[in-house]
Amino acid sequence: MDNVIIEQLSKYFKEMMQEIMLKEKEAYLKDHIETRGNGYYKRTPKTILTDMDLEIPRTRDGNFKPSIIPERKRKEIFINLKDRGLSGVKMIISV
Repeated sequence: MDNVIIEQLSKYFKEMMQEIMLKEKEAYLKDHIETRGNGYYKRTPKTILTDMDLEIPRTRDGNFKPSIIPERKRKEIFINLKDRGLSGVKMIISV
């Protein structure tokens, strides 16, 4: 019974997230008429319910970022290492 509830909640949560991202992309495209939609890319974020396979919308200019999907942690790691004074080669070795 618990698995059925979790599966249903996961399905609803995924649909809700996809809908929010599509609405955000539509709003972005209205404000940035010089660009267009350019398909999707896959992302599997971990949630409290389960790992969720999402299709993240993208634009041709590459600047659209849905607000509900956080940036990848790897980017934060490189920024932190750079702030500590590590060069590109040292960063690759450190990671």
